[in-house]
Amino acid sequence: MVELKKLDVWSVIKIAFLLSLTLGLVIGFFYFSLLSLIGQIAGTLGGEEMQLENFGAGMGLFIAIFIAIFTALFYTLVSAILAVLYNLFASWAGGIRVKLDVEQVEGEASLND
Repeated sequence: MVELKKLDVWSVIKIAFLLSLTLGLVIGFFYFSLLSLIGQIAGTLGGEEMQLENFGAGMGLFIAIFIAIFTALFYTLVSAILAVLYNLFASWAGGIRVKLDVEQVEGEASLND
């Protein structure tokens, strides 16, 4: 058994930022597509096709960028706070116990060498 007693906060911040930025881009692209589609449908039904299509695409692009940035900053901040709290609580109560299996691969040096 190995006990995870401390998290490196900077590495948590880097990974959380990259994951949340990716998540934000995916969600933002979804909203961009949705608003573009709504703008096209409303434009063809309402008769003012060009104005609503451009509004939907422009607003969708703005929302996509905003969501990506906001998601990345928010989740990175939350992850950093949780990493610091984990370090604090793990110092008081002990860390998480994890069982690791080490597998020897042919051609690689072992950890004991």
